[in-house]
Amino acid sequence: MTGLLSSWLVTKFARFSSIRGEALRTIKRIDYIWDLRPKFSNHENATSELFILANDLLYLGHKPAGDKLLAINQDLAQALSDAQAGTIEYDAFDQRYGEFQSRVRQLLPSPKALFWGFKI
Repeated sequence: MTGLLSSWLVTKFARFSSIRGEALRTIKRIDYIWDLRPKFSNHENATSELFILANDLLYLGHKPAGDKLLAINQDLAQALSDAQAGTIEYDAFDQRYGEFQSRVRQLLPSPKALFWGFKI
């Protein structure tokens, strides 16, 4: 019985970690340079990918982590919009970009979701 419980927990935690890792990779894929204007690549689908990943976390019962990822997604969309409009400087954007990654790394699974399953 303990073997089943521990494999259940490991499976649930691995799924959470996989989603968190994919969210971090999505942010890290965004490349940017500042010439006269900011230039971005690989950013076109970042916010929609983060939205889908946040919804996966919510479906799996990790509500606090899913809500935080949705907030990160909104902040990222705003930062990209500000940069493309020229209302944010390179240093400010670079700092926020690092903060987005840090915030994703700090996401924690819900103990209820790990022990009792989906939609708790």
